[in-house]
Amino acid sequence: MDWTEIAAQFPVNENFIWLNNCGTVPAGRHCLEAMHRYLQSYADKGTLGEAVSFSKVKGRIREILSELLHCSPDELALIHHTAEGMNFISHGLQLMPGDEIVLLESEYPSNVYPWWHWREKGVVLRTAPMASDPDTFFSGLSERINKQTRVIAVSAVHWCTGMPLPLQRIGALCRERGIDLVVDGAQGVGMTPLDLKAVGITYMAFPAWKWLTGPIGLGVMYVSREKLESLKPIFIGTASVVNELEYLPYKS
Repeated sequence: MDWTEIAAQFPVNENFIWLNNCGTVPAGRHCLEAMHRYLQSYADKGTLGEAVSFSKVKGRIREILSELLHCSPDELALIHHTAEGMNFISHGLQLMPGDEIVLLESEYPSNVYPWWHWREKGVVLRTAPMASDPDTFFSGLSERINKQTRVIAVSAVHWCTGMPLPLQRIGALCRERGIDLVVDGAQGVGMTPLDLKAVGITYMAFPAWKWLTGPIGLGVMYVSREKLESLKPIFIGTASVVNELEYLPYKS
């Protein structure tokens, strides 16, 4: 792999030494060219343009990501950003007063604010202390778990320290206790190998404009197959159903 050639595909490298890839990766020429082809085709022929097929483009993106994450394409939905996905997940869960959610201490706001609404509904929010190494973190997290814990929501990689969290061990703990594992994959997806099924992640959300080097405004949400029927949809539109281009009859 010629990293010099790869670096040349990103115009930002002509102006800066860019080290903030876990924040944003400025668009590369591959992204600019693909977006130009798509928009030019749409400008020339509207939805009849050769490059414009909403269903095919969405389907191909989901196929590529499913191979990367070792899941099924129908477990992935295209959204706008991580916070949107976390809100879909949080508001769609069926929790009861007295249930508990464990969040990550000093977590990025996208995986904090979407959970606050549960406090008004009698659900307890607890935090697991951040640590300097995965073993210490896991020990602290384990101490926060009890019989009322229903959800653990953490990041794949901590946004302040860059430390990968021990997702494999957390997933095993969640399976053992019947807890849903929700992951903010923003700083991890595309940089660290992630097998959603092997880890046992129940839900995940992440953007495309970090390590995936995709465009701003594209995000992804993962819902494991066994939870597709139980997660309550909080936003329903034309594309929320099977065979979305068949507008009538309405589908339930």
